[in-house]
Parts: sequence; C-alpha cells; structure tokens
Amino acid sequence: MQVALKENIDALKEQFKTMESIQRNSVQDIPKINEDLLGKERRLEEIMSGDHGLNRLWANITEVNRQIALLTSAVTQLRTNLKSASDLINLPKTMEELQKSVATLGSTVTSVHHDVETLQTAAEEQRKRVEDLQKDLVQSPLEDLNSTVMLYVRQSDQRLHNMEATAFNLSQRVAALESAHPTSTKEDAAGLVNATHWSNESHTEAAEVGDVCLASLKPEIREQLQLIHMLTNAPDSDKEERDDAVTSPPPLDKKKPRSLRRRQRRGLLLPRTFTLQDLEEVFRQTVQDLDGTLSRQQVERHLGRVQSLQDYDTDGDDRYSLAELKPLLGV
Repeated sequence: MQVALKENIDALKEQFKTMESIQRNSVQDIPKINEDLLGKERRLEEIMSGDHGLNRLWANITEVNRQIALLTSAVTQLRTNLKSASDLINLPKTMEELQKSVATLGSTVTSVHHDVETLQTAAEEQRKRVEDLQKDLVQSPLEDLNSTVMLYVRQSDQRLHNMEATAFNLSQRVAALESAHPTSTKEDAAGLVNATHWSNESHTEAAEVGDVCLASLKPEIREQLQLIHMLTNAPDSDKEERDDAVTSPPPLDKKKPRSLRRRQRRGLLLPRTFTLQDLEEVFRQTVQDLDGTLSRQQVERHLGRVQSLQDYDTDGDDRYSLAELKPLLGV
C-alpha cells in the first residue's frame, strides 16, 4: 500500500515537473503566438479588403454582371434591327409611294375645293335669280294689286257716297212732291226712275271693275273685295224700296225691318275676314255641334266685337245659331 502511494506520488511529481516545464515553455511561446495571430489578422484583413480581396472581387463580379446585361440588351436590339433590316431596305420605295399618294390626294382636294366654290357661286346666282323672280312675280303684281284695290275702294266709296246722296235727295223730292203736288207724282216719278237707272248703271260699272279685279286676286283678298262688292250692292234694296215708293210711298219716319237692316250691314260687321269653314270650326270647338247655339259673349270672343249683333237674333233668345250668323259672312 505504501509502495503504491509512493509510486503515485513520484508520478505526480513527474507530472508537476512536466507541467512546470510546459508552462515555462508556453510563457515563452505566447509572444510568438500573439505575433502569429496578428499576422494572420492582417492577412485576413488584406484578403477581405485588399486590392485583390473579396470586396474587390465582388465589385468586379457586379461590374461583369452589368456589362453582361448591357451586352444582352445590345444583342437583343441588334437582333431586332437585323429583323427590320428588310423593312429599312424597302423604306425609300414606301416613302416614294406615300409621296405620290399625298400628291394625288392634294390634287383631289384642290379639285373638290374648286367644285365647291363653283357650286357656291352657282347657288348664290340661283338664289339671286329666285329673289329676282319672286320680286318680279310676287312683289310687283302685289304692288299693282294693292294700288288697284285702293283705287277701287276709293272709287267705290265715292260712288257709294254719291248714290247715298242721290237717294237721299230723291227721297226728299218724293216726300215733297207727295205733300205739295199730288197730281204731278207720275212725272216726278219718271224722273226718279231715270235717276235711279243712272245710279244702277254706275253701280253696274263698279261691279264689273270689281269682278275683273276679283278674278286675278288670291282667295283672302278676294273675300275682302267681295265684302266691298257687297257694300256696293247694299243700296239696291234701298233703290227697290224707293222705286216702290213712287206708287205707294211709306212714311219717312217708319222703322226699317230687321231683315232689311241686316242686308244693308252684311259684309261690314266682322272686324276681320272669316269664311264659312272658320265659322263652322268655331261651333265645333265651342259647342261640339253645328246645330248648337252661341251666346253673345262667345260670338264676340271668337269673331270680335260685332255692331248690331241683336239684329241677327231672329228668334229673340239672345243666342245665335249657325244659320243666324251666316249673313255676317254674306252667305
């Protein structure tokens, strides 16, 4: 046991000695190891960031990749250019054909412009011709017609005035002869007949002039002149009454019948020109029936204010039928 312990102790002593020698050697090797470590660090740094290090290598690799991308795009563009080379070869011919087409189109546009100007000139000349024709065919005849109508109206008014004055004088003479000289009635009546015959001849001439004018007028003007013609016809009833008065003269202050007054006013009562169709349309719109009647207010609203309208109320109900209003139109 003691021998074994002694051997162990001797072995431990040998190990301590070895460790001390190693420690002494390691203390001496530490500076060398530090120097080796520093050298290796410098080498590593040089490898990482030196002129031939990894950083420079990565930069070169990046530049190479960029150059490769540029070369790839250049190659692609070159391939495209090579494909369009045939089109570039045919480009001069295409441009020449395009220039010819443009020249042809320009000449066509110029020709169309000239044609349009010609058409505008022709249209303007045609419009002037139409205006001249309208002036010659419408305005001049209308002016002549207006002057003829005005002359006819003045002549009719003058003749009507003369006939009224003559009729009044004749009625005064008849009354005077009847009251003063009953025995000479026949002789004065003969003179009255001659004067009446002269008035009839004057009235006939005026009617013939009116008929000639009416034949060449438009329907609207013709209706107006018919009213004037009816005005000249109105004294005929007075003449007939006066001719009858030669043998049996009525009293001068006797009131004339309503029908006679209606014939004398016929054609002069309406403020504007109406036809029978217009009057029938008024009845259709107002009472929806041609057999109906209109009140005085309805008549004046549609036909205008009419003087002595009550003279046409034959049944005295203060309402007016189509038959009662027809004499207003001379029908």
